[in-house]
Amino acid sequence: MKKLVLIFVVLTVLAGCSISTQTSSTQDDSRAGQLVTATPELDAPDQINPGQQIETELYEAFAIINDDFIYSLKPEELFDGDEVENFLLALTNGEAQFTANGINYLYQRMREDSYRIFRLVPVVEVLMDIVSPVQGQLVSEELIAAYRSAAEAEQDNFEHQGIFYAISKTGRVTKISTLTDAALASKAHIEPYNQQSLEVTSLYEFRVGLESSLADEAASFVFSDEKYTLFEVPGGYTILDPLGNLFAEISNIYVIPRNSDTELPLEFKNMVREALESGEDSFGFGQIDGVEIEYLITEASNGYSIKPLMEMP
Repeated sequence: MKKLVLIFVVLTVLAGCSISTQTSSTQDDSRAGQLVTATPELDAPDQINPGQQIETELYEAFAIINDDFIYSLKPEELFDGDEVENFLLALTNGEAQFTANGINYLYQRMREDSYRIFRLVPVVEVLMDIVSPVQGQLVSEELIAAYRSAAEAEQDNFEHQGIFYAISKTGRVTKISTLTDAALASKAHIEPYNQQSLEVTSLYEFRVGLESSLADEAASFVFSDEKYTLFEVPGGYTILDPLGNLFAEISNIYVIPRNSDTELPLEFKNMVREALESGEDSFGFGQIDGVEIEYLITEASNGYSIKPLMEMP
């Protein structure tokens, strides 16, 4: 299955289909991405790689399957050294909450190797069963009753009137807190097709909407009143813009040039990812003087080496 023609085939099918959408919301009001009802996956026939039909230069690259988290931060939030270290420790220990620099955090798993991290904002403190609102906030008796029910059930969170609350403890003080977005941790990297796409993909709210839709296996999601379409491809997912154009790729496979002066086409990177996902040790991309360029993939230290079989100029 060759990727660029696969995309063309899927777009042709999508153009004739009616996709019903459904908005989904979360408990945190900072989330701008709205999910759309998932549609059935579409199968596309195997096609010839269009890269074989274009004149191109020779490339040498290195591929790394990323196993480190990439952090996207909500604007004005601090999440660095101690926060990252304590998040990773909590993740290793299976603890849903952690503290860094006196601030409590809670994380939620979105999908494999993807976590949404919230900063806890205390609204109530409880010491020796005495309930004290924080900074003059109004607290209802119903909220206190909901907290006591959750505490008796040994729960560390509860929902009341559509708002999610977390229960944490600092010394002898129990805190009841609401959640606000702090960061997103994922091992997948977004690679836009152009600078205009980069301006959107770098936004925290876009990344949250994207990861949420992938977690829900939705076929698309809405960001800033525009719908972006997703479909799975070898090594990750392709993202299409509202007009159906190629917008970005998301994958945990890094493909980087051996020479820093060389810029690898995203289509070439996709072919590397597809070959690695399918266990192939070679693939064809582009041609020189009408001759198809064959690339060989070999295991190397911490990754894979990709070189053309013909000699570099």
